[in-house]
Amino acid sequence: MSVLSVIPVLCQGEIGTGYLDHLRYLAYHLPTTWFTDLYSAVKFSNLLNLETLNLQGQWENNFIQLSADIFKMVKLRHLYSTHGVFIYHVSSEEATRFGFDHSSKLDSLQTLNRICPCEECQSFLVRTPNLRKLGVHGELISQDGVLMLPDLEFLKCLETLRFTNTKFFSKSGATLPTGLKLPLNVTRLTLKHTYLQWKELSILLTGLPSLEVLKLLVDSCCGPVWDTSELEEGFPQLKYLRFESLDIEEWNASEDQFPGLEVLVLRSCQKLERIPIDFANLNELREITMNQCSPSLEESSREIQEELRNKKGDDDCLNLLLNNNTAQKTLSFTIDLPGIPSIDGICITLASVQLVVDKMMQEHFNGYWEIT
Repeated sequence: MSVLSVIPVLCQGEIGTGYLDHLRYLAYHLPTTWFTDLYSAVKFSNLLNLETLNLQGQWENNFIQLSADIFKMVKLRHLYSTHGVFIYHVSSEEATRFGFDHSSKLDSLQTLNRICPCEECQSFLVRTPNLRKLGVHGELISQDGVLMLPDLEFLKCLETLRFTNTKFFSKSGATLPTGLKLPLNVTRLTLKHTYLQWKELSILLTGLPSLEVLKLLVDSCCGPVWDTSELEEGFPQLKYLRFESLDIEEWNASEDQFPGLEVLVLRSCQKLERIPIDFANLNELREITMNQCSPSLEESSREIQEELRNKKGDDDCLNLLLNNNTAQKTLSFTIDLPGIPSIDGICITLASVQLVVDKMMQEHFNGYWEIT
């Protein structure tokens, strides 16, 4: 076999890679253990032509340990995982024994969607100079409430960045570490379960002048008020902003902070009462999507739509996608299967459909594709 582009591996144990020297894509289904040393299961060093490694497992918060002989896979471009990846650090002597240079780099690696925050994390990432997409997944909050984000300023090519915290934090909100520096060229940022204070978020974002996409997912920020009205520079490049499952009640902002905003998505923000009225002055705003939010927030979006229509003289200048009453709507359909009498009038609520779809989407996208 000369080239095999895709091979799903559903077994446990060692793979005979002698026949797979030209393999470019490997999908490996992990055993359901809390901590797995994959070096004992897959001899990655034999897969020298591998470009994409896809590690799949059942439990999202498990962790995977990879041996440092991954540095022999010089063609590896994408490392996806449904689990946090821990790279085992080796000494110079061990590197020699494994057959690779201790200073080796993964120059081809562009995507690493989940790496565990640990001491070895920093030393590993230094050796991935061309990384473009990165997800950090693990316990990110210290005992004193500091969101321990790694310093990634050295990743000059990084464009997409995601932080997912797995440690519950019940206090008033996390703060940023002193002197944190992230790559200036990051254009997409996603936060999830980071419990960051809103004022700290503003500080974080002002250090990302190229940011175009911001996704604030479940409990990424905490506190009742986000006030950006006094920021001098704001977020000039931001085009897409998403709030999901946040406890925010009040959002104070002016058009000067979000001059290029095109799409605003608000989902499961039941406490938020209004969109900043100054958003009616945003010339680039073309879509507001809202789901499971308060009636007053929905009315606020309609007011902004009306203002923009009057100013631009265009009824289609702002598209509203509102879906706040799914629980009251039902869907009626007929089940017709071969050999079985038809069953008419089956009714379910659209809210139930929404829950099923949400679960399916979460299971599918919370894994290796969530970094995109």
